[in-house]
Amino acid sequence: MKRFDVSKAEFEISNFTRIIWRTPRDKELWEPRLNRISRLHALTEYEMVRRGYRRAATYHVTLENFPQFIERIQRDGLIFLPIARSAFYSGFSHKHIPPRRGEPYFWYGVIARTEEDARRFKEASGRRDGHLVIGELLGYPSCCTQFFTEVWNAGVYDPLWEVARNDGSPVVEENPWLKTADKLVIYITDPYPEAIQELRYFGIRVTSHIPHSHRCEETRRVGKKWRKVMEDLDPEAVDWLYEILESPIVWDSYHGVVQVHTPWFIGVTQTYPYLDLRRIVVLNDDRIPWDIYV
Repeated sequence: MKRFDVSKAEFEISNFTRIIWRTPRDKELWEPRLNRISRLHALTEYEMVRRGYRRAATYHVTLENFPQFIERIQRDGLIFLPIARSAFYSGFSHKHIPPRRGEPYFWYGVIARTEEDARRFKEASGRRDGHLVIGELLGYPSCCTQFFTEVWNAGVYDPLWEVARNDGSPVVEENPWLKTADKLVIYITDPYPEAIQELRYFGIRVTSHIPHSHRCEETRRVGKKWRKVMEDLDPEAVDWLYEILESPIVWDSYHGVVQVHTPWFIGVTQTYPYLDLRRIVVLNDDRIPWDIYV
């Protein structure tokens, strides 16, 4: 098998995100929890820079919030450098969408501790070799930045399948006689919660980078800093976050749509359009019966 399989359908599905709840009780209990988890990650992105754990972070600022945001970063001794305008979109996107004339938009940019770092980030943005510089400024492990640069330059903009393959786990062909929907499966055992990005589309993750492996030691080390800051901000939401990440997770990708199964909900969004069905099974918490959701 090739190192990176870039065979895909020649289309991209428009941005969308949906949460399908397994029961009304799951929705009642977990919907407000997911909102707090997602908000916590955004707050931590900023706070990691303010506290000096990272040199920079990407940031999205709406026009309505721009004055208050500039006042805040000045108070905190930080720099914000705008990079591009983007139309609003829902869910995961690997690129910013230029707004049409008269359409609402937000500014995508970088916050940094120094003007030099902010300018280095902006200069590296959009360059084929820029991910190495950007990863360094964002505090990503070099092993993960190098891996991401390779897969991104190969054309894979949502490389979770490539991460799973990189773990060294075998690719299992299930039902190979169904030529219209061959299923390729990778089983991940003993992952680090900090390296699980299968739910990142919905704001459910610890770190903000794509790891080179579900068992990346450097990602775990960085993740401990993220967790410490998160616990300072909202310790209850951190407990909920780890409850999800330490449960079984099934990531299914087929024809540009990804479904991520958890015991409480199924998250659906658009993704890289593989021609065949790819499944990542994250084996966590054998107390939960698989047949209720797989």
